[in-house]
Amino acid sequence: GTSGVLTTVGRADRQAAANELAEDRIEQVKMEPKYTKIDSLYAGTESSFPTLPGYTRTTTVVQVGGPTQTQDYKMITVTVNGPGLPAPSKRTVFVAAP
Repeated sequence: GTSGVLTTVGRADRQAAANELAEDRIEQVKMEPKYTKIDSLYAGTESSFPTLPGYTRTTTVVQVGGPTQTQDYKMITVTVNGPGLPAPSKRTVFVAAP
């Protein structure tokens, strides 16, 4: 009875924390004023979250089109993994060139 409820709450808290880590990175990318620097500033994997040991946040940046084409935007995907998560938390956003 009670231990099952506590496990569910713990799992929900971990998933909420993972979602927040992903959303935080997405917001940082969306607020970045230097479109050309998004790749170098954000792409990669982070793993030092003091309150969430064992969690990793991976940000990938895929360039679509380019300055000489009619479309120039980047697809940013953030994936957060951690112990006890039923599934990774994943968020994707598209950022267009100014």
